Amino acid sequence: MNDKIEKIYNLSTTQKGIYFHKLFDEKSTEYVGQNILIYNGQMKLCYVKQSLSLLAIKHEVLRTAFVNTSRTGDTLQVILREREIELNIRRVRTDQEQEELSRQDIQRGFDLKKDSLLRLTLLQKESGETVVLWTMHHIITDGWCLGLLFGDFLMFYKKLEAGSPFEVLKQEALQKKERNASYSDYINWLEAQDNDAGLKYWEGLLEDYEETAVIKPLGAGEALGGISTVELQIDKQTSEKIFRLAQEEKVTVNNVAEAAWGIVLQKYNRTNDVVFGKVVSGRDVPLTGIEETVGLFINTIPLRVKHEDKTTVRELLRSVNRQGLESSKYDYCSLAEVQRRSKLGRNLFSTLFVFENYFVDDTLINELLGEKHGMVTLERNTENTNYDITIYNHCSDMLKFELQYDTAKYSKSEMAQILDRIHSVIVKFVETPEIQVRHIDVLSSGELYNIVSAFNNTNQKYPSNKTIVDLFEEQVEKKADDLAVVYDGKSLSYSELNAKSNKIAWLLREHDIVPDDFVFIFANNCIEMVTG
Repeated sequence: MNDKIEKIYNLSTTQKGIYFHKLFDEKSTEYVGQNILIYNGQMKLCYVKQSLSLLAIKHEVLRTAFVNTSRTGDTLQVILREREIELNIRRVRTDQEQEELSRQDIQRGFDLKKDSLLRLTLLQKESGETVVLWTMHHIITDGWCLGLLFGDFLMFYKKLEAGSPFEVLKQEALQKKERNASYSDYINWLEAQDNDAGLKYWEGLLEDYEETAVIKPLGAGEALGGISTVELQIDKQTSEKIFRLAQEEKVTVNNVAEAAWGIVLQKYNRTNDVVFGKVVSGRDVPLTGIEETVGLFINTIPLRVKHEDKTTVRELLRSVNRQGLESSKYDYCSLAEVQRRSKLGRNLFSTLFVFENYFVDDTLINELLGEKHGMVTLERNTENTNYDITIYNHCSDMLKFELQYDTAKYSKSEMAQILDRIHSVIVKFVETPEIQVRHIDVLSSGELYNIVSAFNNTNQKYPSNKTIVDLFEEQVEKKADDLAVVYDGKSLSYSELNAKSNKIAWLLREHDIVPDDFVFIFANNCIEMVTG
């Protein structure tokens, strides 16, 4: 058996978290990702198989099996000397068939011990196109790896098709593998870090943070469950202003986007202090060729966005940047351990922010394959996470936001509204960077018009011979069981509101209150205020 094993090593902290979720729900597809490559022509099966073999030779994590030891009960990752990447071929006639096969492939999930954790399915269409379903489990790769794997796969395919012998390409793959750090080198580096120093830093950062920042649903979700996405593309002119602002303040574009989301989250929670999750690349480590190594390097850490009364946008951006630089020294710590050191535990944050500074586009793919193949396009499917709201931020020549949300809790309109508010904040940043953060209004111009003008346009014709009490009681007779007041999860029908109001009226009479007397009502925002 040992001659089949190349290496055995521990899991990273992030892998342990993903593995725990898998054990908790074997059928979960939370960390199953799928990308779709559309190839204008029929791919040659023999070259696809050989390309996958070369891919597994060069990137050892594609040969990983996760095994529980009977002696200690620990989970280890085992690198097999050989593991064939699963390849399936199907013929499809319609787009509906393609979508169904894609859905089924995701729902199938992975057995983390027995399955190859990358699998390809070639869908051959009657139009002559080949659709490649590229399905992976997140426990062995992160988003950065997508470009590496696609690039190598297409490079191998091109060279094989051009006549390069498999054995020559195999030797090249082995040589490149030896030159760069492996994922096991990263695990060794991770285990050598000072975990106590890291946790002490996080404990200090989160010391007095006591309330989870959440986005409460405005009503019922739009579906029984599942994940959906809304997008926001920042126009080129505004994007260029953002880039200039970041350059002036010596911060990253990511810092600008993080600060904008922090302010929106603050406004939703009526506070000046919020924490949300931030995904870091984890590749800022002193290992040779780490940028070209395939593996799961990302980690999730807390980001705290806080401002004082007179804090300006410029000062906030610099503060977020300083925190990012300091946090990067300790971003190897386990999120679970960081959460345990905070007062809120697992409720430390409820939203996730992901800055994707890698980019795989159609131009790169077509350069690899050459013009004779025609156009090749890459479609990216959303990968599920275990957060209700995840914001992805991309930056090329323009800034783009994607908001991924749980459709069982939220509607598309309220999620689009969040993106509108991020846009409003971003615009405020570039137009008036000297503004104090507390004066930033997250409302879009359309929302502001509705609140100031449209909602206040209440001109109605009323009978001059009837009082408001008379008109209200008419409504009670017509719509006794209809909802009259809804607030913070509580509600009253017209008949219930009338009964409570009458109770207060009789109480006032008992205290000799007569017409034209002044009565002061002290109440917070609540249903009782309307009753009064």
